[in-house]
Amino acid sequence: MECIRMIAPRQLKFVNEEEPVLYGDEQALVNVAYTGICGGDMHPYLGESLSAKYGNIHGHEFTGTILDIRSNKRKDIRVGDKVVINPAIPCGKCTKCNQGLGYICEDCKVIGGELPGSLCKKIVVPVRSLHKLSEDTSLLDGVLIEPLAFAEHCTAGLDGQTIVILGQGPIGISCTMVAKHKKCKVIAVDIVEGQLEVSKKVGSDFTINSRVADPVASIKKIIDENGIDSIIDTVANSWSIDFSMQILNKGGIITFVGIPCEIIKVDFLKLVCREISIKTRYLYTDKEFSQAVNYVDKGIIDVTPLISGVFPFEKAQEAFEFKAENACMKVVIHNDG
Repeated sequence: MECIRMIAPRQLKFVNEEEPVLYGDEQALVNVAYTGICGGDMHPYLGESLSAKYGNIHGHEFTGTILDIRSNKRKDIRVGDKVVINPAIPCGKCTKCNQGLGYICEDCKVIGGELPGSLCKKIVVPVRSLHKLSEDTSLLDGVLIEPLAFAEHCTAGLDGQTIVILGQGPIGISCTMVAKHKKCKVIAVDIVEGQLEVSKKVGSDFTINSRVADPVASIKKIIDENGIDSIIDTVANSWSIDFSMQILNKGGIITFVGIPCEIIKVDFLKLVCREISIKTRYLYTDKEFSQAVNYVDKGIIDVTPLISGVFPFEKAQEAFEFKAENACMKVVIHNDG
């Protein structure tokens, strides 16, 4: 079976691996259809990751069809069904898992991270990771469900608030989409005008190009006496945290969702004196993943603005280079067989 391994920065290698087979119960063999390229894939590709391990098979945003399944628990999924896969695989036994918090299970492993990913023709996954897609949802649209699940987690508890979202790449746009569904007023900040245009299309109430206008002054003109209590930061650098502390109310919350490419310096005196809290987001609950499936299956959120390009499997290197050289949304790799 053909797979793609990232062997070094900007180097992908096509390799032949053994055909995957079901080796236990409650497993499914999936024919991979589409894989989205995530920022978590791009950082090691660009040599920017603080923790990159090369030689892995990447890919955690993916859809496919069931080729084989062994399960006594899932009677709702059959051979031939279209599915999207929750790539987070917790142990299922610990206290966190029993509380429905498997995404912070100490033994949680991620497909495309600790486990081989979806940049291959076929993959074996746990049956519990499968989410069936409706007949009306395409396998291409389904690949955007994972970013929406992450956005659902990032925006938890923010319903109806005025929030600032720093960065309008695929994750920032996903957060904007979900936040608007939750009746938030969204102020979007980015340095790329094209990404701000996409942000406007998906519903941002205000957009600010921080290369053109002073974002602090611009936001202070927009907000009312209630100010800003929450910022979602998809940028994750020293500038973004300093900026956040300038516009947040005392007691406000910065939610870091971006993967930093450097050690971030923080003015802890300002952070402490203003009682600003920092949250981080990395994965999501399975319930949040199911909600993201619902958003797409029922047409609640239109994910088409998130797709910038689709490349065939054999042109995966070109897909990564396109993403590297362009400020764009989601680039997707299509496995046509």
